[in-house]
Parts: sequence; C-alpha cells; structure tokens
Amino acid sequence: MIAYIYQIINQVNNKKYIGQTTNLYRRKNNHFNHLRAGTHHNIHLQAAFNQYGENNFNFIFEKFEVSSQEEINQLEKDYIKKFNSIEDGYNITIGGTGGLTKPRSLDFHSYCLAYLGNKNYDGMTNKTAQWLNCDSSTISAIKREIAYNDFLLELLKLSKEEQDNILQEFEEYFDIDNIKIQKIRKKLDDNFMLDILCVVSTYSKGTEQAILRKFNLSKGLIWHTMNESTYNKIKIRLFKMSELEIITIGKQKMLEWDLIKHTLYKTLYIQYTNLFDKYNVVIAEDKLS
Repeated sequence: MIAYIYQIINQVNNKKYIGQTTNLYRRKNNHFNHLRAGTHHNIHLQAAFNQYGENNFNFIFEKFEVSSQEEINQLEKDYIKKFNSIEDGYNITIGGTGGLTKPRSLDFHSYCLAYLGNKNYDGMTNKTAQWLNCDSSTISAIKREIAYNDFLLELLKLSKEEQDNILQEFEEYFDIDNIKIQKIRKKLDDNFMLDILCVVSTYSKGTEQAILRKFNLSKGLIWHTMNESTYNKIKIRLFKMSELEIITIGKQKMLEWDLIKHTLYKTLYIQYTNLFDKYNVVIAEDKLS
C-alpha cells in the first residue's frame, strides 16, 4: 500500500511535527482546519501555530510503498527519533501508535475524542489509549461514563456541529472508512424514534439518508427498526396513528431538523409511505389492545 510520512515545520525555529497517513490530502486538511479553529489535539503544535501564524508553517511529505501497517509505524518512529521531534519539536509520543513512558491525564479535547469515538465505534479502546497515551482502562471507563464526568457535562454543552467535528477527527485519524470497524447502533429515545418514522413515512426518497447524516446514525436504521424486535411499542404507536397525524408530525420535524441541508437530492417532497406495507410488517392483534 502507499503511505506517507509528513512533517509540519515551523520555518522560524525549524521545529517539526511528524506523522503518518495513507490519505495525505485529508490528513493535511484535518490538521490545518483544527489549528485554524484552535482545537488541535496537540497542545504544543497549537500553541506554536497561535504564536507564529499559519504563514510560518510548511507541510512536506515523503511517499513510501509499504507492505504492512507495522512498516509505516516503524518509519514514523524512525523519523521522530531522527529529528528528535519530541525533545526539540512538537510530537508528544514516539509515533507508530506508541505512547510516552508515563501515561498522562487527558485534557478536555482528548476526552471528547475518546468519548465520542468509542461511543460510536466498537473495538477501539486499545487503539484510542495508544493514540492518547493513557491506559486502556481509562478509555473503557470514559465509554461507560464512570470517569471524567466533569468533562462529560462540558461535552454535552457543545453544539451538534462541534461534536461532529471532534468525531470526524477521530474517524480521520484511524481512517475509519478503510478499516473494518463496527459502528455502534444507538438505542434512541422512543419519542425521537417515532418522530423519525413519521418523517420517513411522510417524505420522498433521500429522507432517511438525510436523517442519518443529520444525527450521525447507522445505515439501515429504518430497515432494522421495522424488521427487528426493537422499538415494538413505537411501531404499535405508529400503526395506530392516522395518515394525517403522521404527516403533521413529519412536516413539523422536517422543518425543525432542517433536513434539506443534509440531503443529496435537490429537495424532499411529501410522498406518504406506509412503512408496514413497505417492509411487510404485521402487528399482532393482541398487541393492539
């Protein structure tokens, strides 16, 4: 596979941040977007960027053909050692997903990466711990909401857009699109799920995809909801509703959620669909009483 070792160089003092990626364009944009926003996970690089300004930072890279992830990990470690970019640069770990000798306490941004990343993706505890240079039990405790709860309260105050940007940083670092990681299917609030079913029932093709993008939900949400045993009470409530009641809620939530911004189609128009007929779902008579 093709991989890159890149350097973000402070042209004033020649200090470097060294990293690795298989998607150079995306990784570069991710670094500089967060640096401009003041939200970069590396506090040393962020402080230097704030002090010297973007014009004094240069991005260079070398391209390699490697046979394994371990090979590019080792190259990253070698470059960090060669340029001494921990002691005389901006790296805070030895690279290659390795950490410093002593685990550190997490700052707020690192906590947010750990929480949102592991709440959305399964099997990432150890990888996250290596990246953030902390113990895997810490990441597990964060995921279970039994650690750093003061940070959790602050995270919940962030806007949906701010949380999405942090999750995107996690996804880009681990190249989630190109590795087999199971996205966790979320159990949604019953009333929220009913609202979703009303909107999807009311509007045309593309509505479900817009909802998934808006709320960062898993693909196939409606299919799983209608075909599996989850949300049975919600399906019964939907079944008992009239078409007018469903459309009224659907139109209200479409406007409230501003779903037009999240669709790949030019517009979403009213096209009522009976989801029970579409998915061939039968509600037993005894469940309706």
